[in-house]
Amino acid sequence: YDLPLDHVIVDNVQGGYLAGQYLIRLGHRRIGCITGLPDVKVSVDRLLGFRRALDVAGIELADEAISSGDFRYDSGRAAMVELMQRNLQLSAIFAINDLMAAGAIHALTSAHQRVPEDISVIGFDDILLSSLMSPSITTIAQPTKELGQYSVALLLRRIRERDSEPERISLPTRLIERASCRTYSEREGGA
Repeated sequence: YDLPLDHVIVDNVQGGYLAGQYLIRLGHRRIGCITGLPDVKVSVDRLLGFRRALDVAGIELADEAISSGDFRYDSGRAAMVELMQRNLQLSAIFAINDLMAAGAIHALTSAHQRVPEDISVIGFDDILLSSLMSPSITTIAQPTKELGQYSVALLLRRIRERDSEPERISLPTRLIERASCRTYSEREGGA
């Protein structure tokens, strides 16, 4: 991202923050996270934003409440199994992408945990699978149409103005509420 080139990016920090804010607004305090690879900027940025939201609310994201995957479905499932084995009594999970969120939901339902009644799950990306799953996955959507439009516009400008200063455009994400998250109450124990 520090190269002197035109680029259009998604504000992944803001997206992670949105995910954290949403879970907090629903009343969750014991929240876990399934991260992506630690050397991938997208993963780092999404986790950074998520941590910021929790910090603002005075909620700690403990190291033992974090498990990492590699952005694939199977790794999300394995990371969720690992978190369940730690017996943390989490009420919500933020998965860094939707494929890992889907894998986490599979692990939870295989362990007879109901989503969202027993535990809420939120993903990131808004891939088609998210709306097709049962329950459908609450997610942070990337502005894919705008990414394409701005990328083409920058490319055409670069062709016309080869010596112009590189431009960096950062696009905001948005929350898509679906069925995988619910309001949590300590009194009810989440049920």
